Amino acid sequence: MPVTACNKYRLPKISTLAFLTTFVIIIPYILEKNNYNKYIRLYLLYLLPISYLISRLDIGLLDDLYTFDISKENIRQYKFTYVINIITLFAILYNGFTYSSKYGFKIGLIYAIFLFLIKIPLTKLVINKLYKLLKKKEYKSDKNKLKDNVIFMSAGIFYIIILSFVHLSFGIIVRMWFKNKK
Repeated sequence: MPVTACNKYRLPKISTLAFLTTFVIIIPYILEKNNYNKYIRLYLLYLLPISYLISRLDIGLLDDLYTFDISKENIRQYKFTYVINIITLFAILYNGFTYSSKYGFKIGLIYAIFLFLIKIPLTKLVINKLYKLLKKKEYKSDKNKLKDNVIFMSAGIFYIIILSFVHLSFGIIVRMWFKNKK
């Protein structure tokens, strides 16, 4: 591997900085400017699955964006993983505070714990299980990189759709329970 300035000085890749700038700064800014403030808190919850999905694709641009296997050998991956985890944790706390202000502290706490469990520990597990289910037979990844990437992207998008339905159903259940309690 040739020694470049990025490798020698452990500087971030331009593609990783472009991803973080786009997904962490520009998209929330556009949502805020168009008065879609309630969607920012929901959007930031999906930053972790999106970044894991994109970093696992075999395209070579965003390999050091996110990982669940953190080692001190790749300090760039270590830094960006923690940045994305912190942003996701702030989004979880913000959503928990929003629910606790509307429905009470217990509901907000249950919602925050629920979001934490389905976002951070289950993302890798569910996406990889869905990937293995969609990939029926083993083949060499050198010849079929595109097919492998499409299958993995399909598993990730399916997981994000499942997460959307889980959020929606949790909100509906809480609202129904809260209305019946009054």
